[in-house]
Amino acid sequence: TMATMVEVNCETDFVARNPKFQQLVTHVTMATLSQVKALPAAVGCSKVLHAADSLNQLQHDGTTLGDLTALTIGSLGENMQIRRAVSFSVPSQNHIGIYVHAPVTGTTASCTLGKYGALVGFRR
Repeated sequence: TMATMVEVNCETDFVARNPKFQQLVTHVTMATLSQVKALPAAVGCSKVLHAADSLNQLQHDGTTLGDLTALTIGSLGENMQIRRAVSFSVPSQNHIGIYVHAPVTGTTASCTLGKYGALVGFRR
């Protein structure tokens, strides 16, 4: 079981509610998750931290996330940046609980957007 949480900052709530910004956050999340899935499987629980520099170099549909961010900035006219991410994986007998505070309506189950979030690994 695997989960990824990313931090992408913008300056206003108006932009945070914009579908273009939300799409950027989804692309960052999916690209980060894909990169972690490509790594050799770890034994037991593992946590991978991702810094902004490495995230900006990840590819989504042939374009770096840094370039996608720049295009979104140009489109929305507000500064934003990819700050960091964490990917968490646990063995199959364990689970990952996800909490998102102030979730954005209309997000998909595979990528929930919100103001704050937490990932917790546990075993029943």
